[in-house]
Amino acid sequence: MKKDIGPLSFNSTIGRLSGPSGAIRLPPHLKAIAGQFWAIGEGVAVPFSSIQDALWPEGVQGPANPEQAFRRDLREVRIITRALAHGSGKILDFRQNAAGYWLVRVRVIR
Repeated sequence: MKKDIGPLSFNSTIGRLSGPSGAIRLPPHLKAIAGQFWAIGEGVAVPFSSIQDALWPEGVQGPANPEQAFRRDLREVRIITRALAHGSGKILDFRQNAAGYWLVRVRVIR
């Protein structure tokens, strides 16, 4: 299934993220994170617990510190999305809101 957020589109079936500067097929761990943000859409905030449940379902051994692992992998997703959005005048901004929920927004570069 293909879905767009700002200048980037993500095909969750094959894990392909594409934008004005090209496309990349994400490795499985980054595909899972990108899939979570593209599934909820722009501006919708979700708690980390729901992201954690999707990334490491019950019965699957997760990392010792899941939030730290998530932040590390999200940093890679940020770098990739910034590179792919180059030339569009927009970037995706992944962040936590005041309540600690995660969301993605499209930001215009001035």
